[in-house]
Amino acid sequence: MAYTDFKTYIQDKFADYLLKQVSAFDNEYHDGIGFHTLNVLSVCDQEVDNLIVKSIRCTESIRHLV
Repeated sequence: MAYTDFKTYIQDKFADYLLKQVSAFDNEYHDGIGFHTLNVLSVCDQEVDNLIVKSIRCTESIRHLV
């Protein structure tokens, strides 16, 4: 399959992994409403669907040996 850009490739190849990771983060840290500034968590698990990769940012980390 020919991909039009790297975002499309990542979404196609890693959609299940990304969905699992976003769901885990959302259920552990998201408050469910979005109005709380403190750690108030929803008592219900939330379902994440229709995941779309909007952007990708790559950074390079160089370690210098001293």
